[in-house]
Amino acid sequence: MTVIHFFLSAYFICLFTLLGGIVSFWLTKKYTIIDVFWGIGISTATISMIKHFAPPSLFATMITLMVLLWGLRLSGFILFTKVLSNTTDQRYSRMVKTSPTWLVLKQCMIQAPLQAIIVTTIFPIFSPVSFSFWGIVGGFIFCIAFIGEAISDHQLYLHKKTHSGICTIGLWAYSRHPNYFFECLIWLGISTLFIGSPNYYISLIGPIGLFVIMYFVTGPYTEKCSLERHGAAYLNYQSNTP
Repeated sequence: MTVIHFFLSAYFICLFTLLGGIVSFWLTKKYTIIDVFWGIGISTATISMIKHFAPPSLFATMITLMVLLWGLRLSGFILFTKVLSNTTDQRYSRMVKTSPTWLVLKQCMIQAPLQAIIVTTIFPIFSPVSFSFWGIVGGFIFCIAFIGEAISDHQLYLHKKTHSGICTIGLWAYSRHPNYFFECLIWLGISTLFIGSPNYYISLIGPIGLFVIMYFVTGPYTEKCSLERHGAAYLNYQSNTP
């Protein structure tokens, strides 16, 4: 299987999965339901690709469980703390230019190729891969990042329940976006598992692509919204927190 074939296959799986996000939005009228399908889409595509194309192995099972664990936690967290609560995501509210439905459709069209890029992390699994020292290193990185992202998400959630200001507690005192940092680290950990594979370099497309998305697109847009809400207080937070 070529990289292009792999990417296109993953893309159509992600796009089809995101149709569920469109239907869910029509039912709930909540924009954040689309974020739930970020984890669902990537997990579904990853598991489908491994199941249908990769030879059965302990390594393949390990990758499947790691991605499934990541997807369940992220989607579950968003579902219970945003979709099933009365919170409003100001980022999506600001994006509405014509109609809410058009915004959701546009987001799905944007997210599908981005999700496929992340799924490309596991492309080397189609080459002969054996568990090695790098498997231990990658698994360790994944575990640390998974726990770190869960902690940072929980800290932000607890802060928003009782405060309206900027979250500067816990990990948020050391980074403006600890959840983004650990998200990139999770996929770098998965990529590390493939060191030694002839196609290892292709697995870097996922974590590098995710970093580019978060550092140059998602992060700046989130900070722009925060600046509009908190003004000088957020400017001070930016100047004192990396």
